Amino acid sequence: MLLVTLGLSTLLSLGCAIAAVVLGRKGKQKVDRGETRKHRGLAQGGFICGLVGVPLSIVAIAGWTLVVLSEDFQRGFEQGLEQGSGAVLLSIFDVVAAILRGPLG
Repeated sequence: MLLVTLGLSTLLSLGCAIAAVVLGRKGKQKVDRGETRKHRGLAQGGFICGLVGVPLSIVAIAGWTLVVLSEDFQRGFEQGLEQGSGAVLLSIFDVVAAILRGPLG
């Protein structure tokens, strides 16, 4: 999914994670004030998922920003545009694969 959206879904993930933190906190406060008696655990779970999701989304956004700003990506994207739209997607996959192989190999 991240390859198809070029990382733009990470922006959506960040928004959802922030919403989970805010709504989870509000839910816990409602239970503590006695406005509702149920679902404190659900609110706590949403809050924790949001706390985990925010930094992961930020790391993903930073990573995709580095990929898009890399010279290899720019060069491959330009070559793909010259060859047609299908080649753009293939060049994106090639650049991501090269970046992932770099630190590991």
